[in-house]
Amino acid sequence: MFVTLSTLEAAKPIQTVESIVFATFLPLVGVLYFARLEGQEYDIPERSARVKPFVVAVVSYATGFILLSLNNAPLLVSGLMLAYSINTSVMFFITLFWKISIHAAGITGPLTFLVFRLGYAWGLLYLLVVPVGLVRLRLGQHTVSQVVAGGVLSAALTWAEILYFIPLIQLFHI
Repeated sequence: MFVTLSTLEAAKPIQTVESIVFATFLPLVGVLYFARLEGQEYDIPERSARVKPFVVAVVSYATGFILLSLNNAPLLVSGLMLAYSINTSVMFFITLFWKISIHAAGITGPLTFLVFRLGYAWGLLYLLVVPVGLVRLRLGQHTVSQVVAGGVLSAALTWAEILYFIPLIQLFHI
């Protein structure tokens, strides 16, 4: 999503690379490292083992947001990174008490930025969460309510972030 949004917003190549490193590479390395360290599968089914990977992800997203902002990245690119940080923090808190679908959230949050950027007609892209949810259900990893909650909460949070935080970020852009 960062590559697509960076292209649409005419981000500099370094900004695109920063977004890939902080939104994808570092969080993925953190998950794989701690999963292996804990002897877990990559999706880390035990809640107690999720703390460190979530912290790595949130710190990576927050750092990416700061760097993108300092490097005057396009507003929506830095805003998406901020949304990743906030949404992941919220999902982490919820997962301490209840299993919510991070996979469904991971689809609808970024798609919300794309729908915002391209227009409501692109809202049909939200249907991409259906196969992801069905796979999670088929694997026995989630219930329908956990998949729906992950998708709906992430989309709602992201719309709120676009409406309330993007204007605040814009105040600090040079």
